[in-house]
Amino acid sequence: MFCNKCGKEIPNDSRVCKFCGSMVNQQQTINYNFNSNTNTTNTNTNIKKKIYQQWWFWLIIVFLIIGLIGTAINQEEANAVNQEKANSSNVQTNNKENTQKNTNTQQTNEKSEVSKADYQKQCKKYDYNELARNPNKYKGQKIKFTGEVIQVQEGWFNSVTLRVNVTKGEYGFWEDTIWVDYTYSDENESKILKDDIIDIYGEFKGQKTYTTVLGSSMSIPQIDAKYISLNKNK
Repeated sequence: MFCNKCGKEIPNDSRVCKFCGSMVNQQQTINYNFNSNTNTTNTNTNIKKKIYQQWWFWLIIVFLIIGLIGTAINQEEANAVNQEKANSSNVQTNNKENTQKNTNTQQTNEKSEVSKADYQKQCKKYDYNELARNPNKYKGQKIKFTGEVIQVQEGWFNSVTLRVNVTKGEYGFWEDTIWVDYTYSDENESKILKDDIIDIYGEFKGQKTYTTVLGSSMSIPQIDAKYISLNKNK
């Protein structure tokens, strides 16, 4: 039993508490013991409750879920910001590259857009035999020829291939054939016809080897013409 004064456990037949010296009231001690047993039982019952039945357990779970959701949202926002920065950087890079390309193209066009008159002035006349004998020496040179068209072959996209005799003999006959590749500037440009006398301005490409109608191989000087005009002085 327990002392009804200090509450410490004493022998059941004790009349005086050996701890506090108080007289022991048997009836009060019994009631105390009964109440004590009841409280102990209730306490043990509470302790024995499963952890998931405790209110604080679910509170912790709620906080954890909120924390995880917040972390996920922050990570998603961070990824979105990084992606936006990357896209912005790519756009700026592409714009810079496009601007540079446009600038380079414009500069190239400015360099290549030489007037027709200036281009024709840069073209020089060369001896046919010298070109035929040393084609690699003069490759890439701007060159001019006047001659009679002996063959016209139409191609794709306003292109035309000509064979032109460029040396006029003493009896008015033309000889010494060259190969000419030319593209009309537009569909309205006058077509070149056989027997036309034309002035040719263009770049010397070296030798052109082709197969004749009779099946033999022929090599002649080749010009990539930039301008061709009809010569009125036949």
